[in-house]
Amino acid sequence: MRLNLSIATLLGILLLGGMGLAQSTFAVSIVQLSPTRRTELQQLYHQGQKAYRDRQYQSAEATWKQGLQITREAQDKKGSAVFLNSLANLYKRRGQVKLAIEYYTRTLKVVTQLPNRRYEAETLMNLAGLYDQKNAHQTAIDYYQSALPIHRSRQDQTSELNALIGIGANHYLLKQYRGAIHYGKLALPIYRQQQDALGEARTLAIIGSAYRQLRQYGQSIHYLETSIPLYQRVQNQLGEARAMYQLGQVHLQRRESYQAIKRFEQAAKRYHALSNPRHHAKTLTQIADIYHQLERHQVAIRYQRQALLLYQGINDSAGMTIVLNDLGLSYQAHAQYAKAITYYQQSRKLAKTTSDQNSEANALMNIGNSAYFLARYQQATDSHQQALKLFRQVGNQRGTANALMNLGNTAYFLAQKPKAIKYYQQALPIFRTLQDQTGEANLLNNLSLLDQAENAKKHAQQALKLYRTTQNQAGEATALMNLGIIDRRQGRYAPAIDHYQQALSIARRINDRHREAQVLNNLGVAYRNLGQPELAIVTYQNALSLFQSINVRRGEGGLLHNIGLLLEQQQQPALAIIFYKQSVNVREDIRADIPALDHDTQTSYIQSVADTYRRLANLLIEQGRIGEAQQVLERLKIQELNDFTQTVRSAETIKPVELNQQEITIQNKYNKLISFGNRFYTCEQQRCADFQQLKTDYQSLSKEFYAFVETAKQQLKADRLQQVNQATADFRQSAQRIVEDHPNSILIYPLVLPNQTRILWSTKGGVFSKAATCAIGQKALSQKISQFRIFLSRVTDEARLKAIGKELYDCLIKPLEPELTASQIQHLIFVPDRMTNYMPMAAVYDGNQYLIERFATSNILSASKTDTRDQLPRQSQSIKILGLGLSEQRPGYDALPYVEKELDQIVKTNAEDQQGIFGGLQFLNQAFDRRALEDNLRDRQILHIATHGEFNPTNPRSSFLLLGNGQPYAIPDIQTIRELRNVHLVVLSACDTGLGGRDNLGLEVSGMSSFFLGDANKAKAVLASLWKVNDESTSILMQQFYQGLAQGQRKTAALRQAQLFMLKQTPNNPVDAPEPNLTHPYYWAPFILMGNGL
Repeated sequence: MRLNLSIATLLGILLLGGMGLAQSTFAVSIVQLSPTRRTELQQLYHQGQKAYRDRQYQSAEATWKQGLQITREAQDKKGSAVFLNSLANLYKRRGQVKLAIEYYTRTLKVVTQLPNRRYEAETLMNLAGLYDQKNAHQTAIDYYQSALPIHRSRQDQTSELNALIGIGANHYLLKQYRGAIHYGKLALPIYRQQQDALGEARTLAIIGSAYRQLRQYGQSIHYLETSIPLYQRVQNQLGEARAMYQLGQVHLQRRESYQAIKRFEQAAKRYHALSNPRHHAKTLTQIADIYHQLERHQVAIRYQRQALLLYQGINDSAGMTIVLNDLGLSYQAHAQYAKAITYYQQSRKLAKTTSDQNSEANALMNIGNSAYFLARYQQATDSHQQALKLFRQVGNQRGTANALMNLGNTAYFLAQKPKAIKYYQQALPIFRTLQDQTGEANLLNNLSLLDQAENAKKHAQQALKLYRTTQNQAGEATALMNLGIIDRRQGRYAPAIDHYQQALSIARRINDRHREAQVLNNLGVAYRNLGQPELAIVTYQNALSLFQSINVRRGEGGLLHNIGLLLEQQQQPALAIIFYKQSVNVREDIRADIPALDHDTQTSYIQSVADTYRRLANLLIEQGRIGEAQQVLERLKIQELNDFTQTVRSAETIKPVELNQQEITIQNKYNKLISFGNRFYTCEQQRCADFQQLKTDYQSLSKEFYAFVETAKQQLKADRLQQVNQATADFRQSAQRIVEDHPNSILIYPLVLPNQTRILWSTKGGVFSKAATCAIGQKALSQKISQFRIFLSRVTDEARLKAIGKELYDCLIKPLEPELTASQIQHLIFVPDRMTNYMPMAAVYDGNQYLIERFATSNILSASKTDTRDQLPRQSQSIKILGLGLSEQRPGYDALPYVEKELDQIVKTNAEDQQGIFGGLQFLNQAFDRRALEDNLRDRQILHIATHGEFNPTNPRSSFLLLGNGQPYAIPDIQTIRELRNVHLVVLSACDTGLGGRDNLGLEVSGMSSFFLGDANKAKAVLASLWKVNDESTSILMQQFYQGLAQGQRKTAALRQAQLFMLKQTPNNPVDAPEPNLTHPYYWAPFILMGNGL
């Protein structure tokens, strides 16, 4: 289509004398010029033309500007137009659009005065064309509109067509499709009159495309199909291919998938005949996309591979980027996630080389999705975050919404419901603004599992409707499954099963093994709830086989738990233990992939799967395998500890939960049954010829397996004592060491379960006792401990504090009273579990007195990580201390006026010092800097730090102690202090140094302290606080504590005496302080001793 016509030739005739009218017009304009001057102008014009033709544009420009100057001096405006127009043409050719527009505009001012309006019209057309190039479509339309009546008045149909098509094209680009249709229809009669079949065909195709954009598909098909015979008449295969491609798009929008495929196939055939690999590949990719939507992924892969070869043949990086990403999507849909990631990574690499941020973001998002299915949550989160950043940079709203939704999905699995909802709520309005029904349906589907019952069902039903509208079968299956989950949660098992069966049918029809496994898992849960264990176990087995075949670890871990739960309910604890152990090991594999995620995320994940650990421990206890149970709980404690230090997990600290030989045998036989079951299941779906025989064999194998299990159960009982000795050897040694090294002590390990609390304990001698129980479960205990904490902070409400303290005593301590009396116990060592981490055990009340009045108390993070090989010297002259403190105000922190007195009364800095207790070094305020801490620990048995401390539960590694110079000392830096291994006691006389997070589940309590403890390169014990401590009372307690140590008392005894000193103070034994009463536990109970109490 030629839209920009040159007027240089036409006006040039004025100089050459080729047209009488033009020459006479020009002659009028130069009548006053001398013949010499006239000849000079003609020569200048011809010299410029020759230079222009020879592409010597600078010479042409200089020559024509010289001619322009002469005409301007002669005030010959019409002559000036010739040179102005010539210069405009030159600038247009050189791509200097701004200058070209300037000179055409100056030309227009002159030619509007000519009687022949042809030149005006053509100048207007040239300006319109330049504004086309600038994408200034409305301005272009204005110029075309100005030229149109001139063309019509001159009956110049060719130029009229150019103007009409130009106007229509710019309306199309402005998405003003009705305008495009109107002007296209005005052009059609002219093309037909001129018998211009090609022009007519092109115009029909433009009109058809505009109707497609208006979703008037019938009209669109009519015009596009009408264009095809015309293209065929003039043998224009390219136009024919394009029209067929457009028809494919129309059918696709009408959700007529197979009609669309037919048209795209026709277009692909013609592009192939034309040797047009780029458009051929693009069309094949479009066909593949349809097969992908139809869930026919193998067919899609075939077309994608053909397209990839074509793009590679022409080295089209952009095309290869798209197809590699699409191949990843097809393999992902086929549950081949690792293979999908390989293609996504290739796509991303190409996108980066071409600086295609949008495609790079798409690849990253898809990498995250496949990593999510493989339970690689660190990779998933990182990839989605990177994708989100890129999508926002390029302004891709749909990509932004999808990335937000995917981040929500990962947060949801990691049990971070508020974070998931936050991401979903950001994504939903974007999907709705974009009218993206698939995205909106996916998001509503996800929200349905997070909402309350009423909203959940509404969201799932809305998602189902949208999926059906868009013919998204995979989404439809997921929505039906979610409706089943919602019904099941409400105890409506029959409707739930009906929804699951519908979802299962769709998943099998589209060969979606992942969704099929998910539906089967949920169906098994419904059968279990209905009391149909036989159906449940068969359904679980089929699901397990699928999850394992596609390597979906998170699904496998949850399903193993469900099988364990079913077997537990069937009173088959030995079998349940095997599956719980396998589930724990799968969860450990998943946790190994998320060490770099933020602490809240790791904590949420642990809380979401901890029920498996606790159920396993509970069953082991019931089986008399207490040592194994404590090993499982020990693992949970180590997990909590590692969440704060974020130490890389090694085989020494986290290793698979071991199965004994009989359990291994049972597991192997069950795996064979699963493998055969998978073969039978596949045959059942395909109704293969061997179906009846396989069915008989499967039933026979099932009977043999359960008969073997029953025999094994009896053997397990017979060998119980031997198994206990083997399985508990490691923990037994740790527990014995703890109680033997701490005289008259008992090791107490409360196990908090949903419906009860079991108290595991061990005393000197190494024989593990049977577990005591308390009828208070997790929820009630959490509530009581929360109340206990509240009353601890109310110094005027001690009666209610004692009442709730008595309830906690009756639950956690009273069941052990016979052993406490019989063994003359003086020291209680706690390994706190969950919310019991938040309890200062010293403040528990037995009905007559606080626990501290009867016993010394201390905590350990875990038995195997507590170093008791050494103890603090009994002679005060053998103890050297490093005292560090901040008493002055710092920005954002109040002054701590008692710190200076505290340090003075603890640290003896020289022989003349009459106040200090232990010899050592003291650094206060500005002197307390990083070097003071790190360079003065050699030969120091005690490190005392009296300053502000802040623990960040969102990111523990950002926690810090405030140095005296006002600078934060990052807690993780403590791990780099080599001399810390020689320190026997670290005292953190600061706020909240023993306290962690905010959820009252106890997973954060050892946060800051844990960086000082845990292995041979760290300190032996830490004294830290559970809540924001009172400056004055802390100073008093510390002085009393150190006096006890100086008198040769063990650390636990010294702490107890310091607490009793404050508890027992009377008017006859006053403390020199303005506080009216320091006897309340708020003042003396916050400090807990963790680690070696010797």
